[in-house]
Amino acid sequence: MVRVFVGPNSYALREAVKSARDKFMEKYGDLALEVIDGEESSYEHILMAIESVPFLAPKKMLIIYGLGNIKEAVENLDALIEAASENDELIIVEPKPDKRSSYFKNLKKNTQLTEFKDPDEGELAHWLVEHAKNRGAELSSADAAYLVQRIGGSQQRAANELNKLIDYGAVISRETIDYMTEASPQTSVFNLLDAAFGGNAGKAIKIYEEQRTQGEEPIKIMAMLIWQMHLVALVDSAGGRTDQEIMAASGLKPFTLNKSKSIARKMGRQRIKAALSRLVELDRQLKSTSIDADDALKDLLISIS
Repeated sequence: MVRVFVGPNSYALREAVKSARDKFMEKYGDLALEVIDGEESSYEHILMAIESVPFLAPKKMLIIYGLGNIKEAVENLDALIEAASENDELIIVEPKPDKRSSYFKNLKKNTQLTEFKDPDEGELAHWLVEHAKNRGAELSSADAAYLVQRIGGSQQRAANELNKLIDYGAVISRETIDYMTEASPQTSVFNLLDAAFGGNAGKAIKIYEEQRTQGEEPIKIMAMLIWQMHLVALVDSAGGRTDQEIMAASGLKPFTLNKSKSIARKMGRQRIKAALSRLVELDRQLKSTSIDADDALKDLLISIS
């Protein structure tokens, strides 16, 4: 049996590999398990590993990471799949394959392929609640949603932060989330824009100062502001396109799309244009003159608030 695990969700992908590996080892032991890194292997080695007889076990498992890195293996993929015994287990792990390639299309057609996508904001919050419950901890749906908004949409980071919160205390509150976690730079800049265009200059300045305290340089914050405003403008210009159409065309993730839409609704097109013009002009000044970057950015936030 040949299975292929693909997708950007590194946490879910790794858990799937671990689950398959643990089930196999529980039944057949570790002597019949082999893990191969495609960046450090060759086509001949992989073919030999697939064709080899399992050692002291009725079947073997072979896990190959990055088979697509081996040109000869890609060119001879059909031969590798054909060589795999129906009794044995072959798992190919390709986190970010080129879906336009013949290699990916061949995998999709001739293997059992599973894609692990990043969850949207609601799915991730629900997962956090259930995961906390399974570990004997308590996390409300509202606080799970708050945690996702604070740290971003990565399931891997969400899992790491949740484990840290559970170690701190079985009851997870918004206060412990604020105390034990740091807002991601992306989330902070979204919140900064949201506060500024919502007319809350004080909150916008506070978020900016928090970013500076965490070591973010003004020029980097400026670059992130421009990038986020570009996304807001992109979403605003999408017209009547659905969220799925926007994500397919732009590559935006659900979390980023929803945040951008929220800010775009608050601003309106004229304010978006004006803000972009101000950001571009300030960016030019920061790169060509000796103005105080902190004061200039704070003045910008106050003016657009």
